[in-house]
Amino acid sequence: MNNRGFTLVEVAVFIIVMGLVGVTVLTSINTVLKGSVVLHKQTTALQTATQCMEWFVGQRYLKGFDAIPTGDTTPSLCINPNYNVSANVSLAESNYKIISVDVKDKSSNKSLSSLSLLLAAY
Repeated sequence: MNNRGFTLVEVAVFIIVMGLVGVTVLTSINTVLKGSVVLHKQTTALQTATQCMEWFVGQRYLKGFDAIPTGDTTPSLCINPNYNVSANVSLAESNYKIISVDVKDKSSNKSLSSLSLLLAAY
């Protein structure tokens, strides 16, 4: 007599193996989803810092090199409600200014993005 089908042991092994595969897949998906929040914050912080830098470069083209004041200068365009944005302009030499933008998380005050730019008067 040809019995076709699975034994109880084969079904139990299949269920155990599929359960392990399912747990592994769900654990890796959970890890990826937890990391995506941090990645989103860092990406948004980098975009905010880049936008702030572009504002300074635009001011140089519109008003000239001398119109950019030195010191702690954070333009209103750079302010983001979710981050603490600080911009500092320092005079490197008479024809160069160093612009530094630091973006920190408002809740943890952890630095998410920092950019520096050397701006020349030409």
